[in-house]
This record gives sequence, structure tokens and C-alpha cells, in this order.
Amino acid sequence: MKATKQKEHLLNGCPTLVEVAMAYFGNYGQRTAMKHLKEYVNEKEGFSADLEAAGYVRWHPFFVPQQMIVIFKHMGPPNAAYEWIQGKSSRL
Repeated sequence: MKATKQKEHLLNGCPTLVEVAMAYFGNYGQRTAMKHLKEYVNEKEGFSADLEAAGYVRWHPFFVPQQMIVIFKHMGPPNAAYEWIQGKSSRL
């Protein structure tokens, strides 16, 4: 998948747990990135509850857009997604 398609998928599609973990913790391997994401969700107050309120069931293999909004709320968008948002916004 090309970089632009990956960014669109992260923001508009249903990215997998691995894709989201790698977007935020891409300097690690997949397993370590997933471990860091799970730890972050469990340690940050309200994050897990907000994901569950958005319909997420622990550790379902993908996220729907509403759940990605929760992730962005708690973690901010990953750098690649943020740069894509900025580039898209400047074209409007």
C-alpha cells in the first residue's frame, strides 16, 4: 500500500490494530509496537473507557473511524497522519 493510501486508510478506513500501533510506534517491530499501544491505552485514564464507549471490544483486530477519533483525542494523530491532514487542509 502506498504511503498516501495508508494515511487515508488510517483516517477514513478501518485500520487494523497493527496498522495503528505501527503508525504511532513505527520505530519498533510490530509486536513491540502493539505492546506499547496496549500499555498506553491501559495506562492513560479514560482512554480504554472512551474506546469501549465508541464500540470497541478489547483487542478487536481493527478500528472504525469513530474509534480512531478517540485515539486521536488521547494520542493526537501520528506524525504521518498529521502531515497528511495539514497537506489536505492547505489544498481546500
